[in-house]
Amino acid sequence: MPTGVNQTLDERLDRHEVALNQMQRTLARVVALMDGDPSYRIVGVPDQLAAYIKANEDWKAATERRIMTNEDRLSGLEDGNRAIVLSRTAAIALVIIGSLCLVVAFLLLTWLQRAG
Repeated sequence: MPTGVNQTLDERLDRHEVALNQMQRTLARVVALMDGDPSYRIVGVPDQLAAYIKANEDWKAATERRIMTNEDRLSGLEDGNRAIVLSRTAAIALVIIGSLCLVVAFLLLTWLQRAG
């Protein structure tokens, strides 16, 4: 075999060995992320997933409690609303008093403009 072919094969084997080592390191990092690694304080994905599911369930339960509380408060407010019933005489009296207040306010402003 010529020496050039041996060098090429050796170079190719070296490149493949470097690539294999790199792939093994990457795989080790992926396994550490999945399983967790206490030395790097990495929590594994299954443990994180369980924590996320529990947090989601807690959030749902708290939201349902808030909805029920708000529905109870709303129904209490709706039950507390009572119609105000005015007689015709009381309504006419309120309109007359409001009109008189407007007339007095107009006269007072006119007087203040002349005085100022």
